[in-house]
Amino acid sequence: WARYFYSFSLEKWSIFFCKFNDYQPFVAGFSSQWIMTVILIDRIFTIVYANRWSIIKRKWFQTTLIVNVIICGLVIYSSIPLNYHFDVNSTQLGKNCYLTSGTMKLNTLIAFANTFLNSGINMLLNIKLILFIYETRKKVLTRTNKRLI
Repeated sequence: WARYFYSFSLEKWSIFFCKFNDYQPFVAGFSSQWIMTVILIDRIFTIVYANRWSIIKRKWFQTTLIVNVIICGLVIYSSIPLNYHFDVNSTQLGKNCYLTSGTMKLNTLIAFANTFLNSGINMLLNIKLILFIYETRKKVLTRTNKRLI
């Protein structure tokens, strides 16, 4: 239907969509995990260190940080679109594309390592934030109890 309505050439675009189909989930997963970490770091600087490092609160800095996270994801997983092989003897419309098993293993290993590293960092940052909130509430409760006595 795309060819009929939009004069869309499947032969030209099938190679791009084949590469993008495997590349995009890896980059999206990397970016979403690290953007969550950036948000958590921003929360820590907003709550724990409220009056320090005012540059972190600026919109251009936050935008630059997120763009850098996305660029890192694009670079780390750049081996995916560069290592595709196409089956020229395919009888189907277009060509069959596939990745070598070594490339898929490497990128899957990177994804798992990224997930575990990111989970560990997020856990430590959450502990820091929760302990700070707990300590400040504890101080407030002791001050109010002293006033009541």
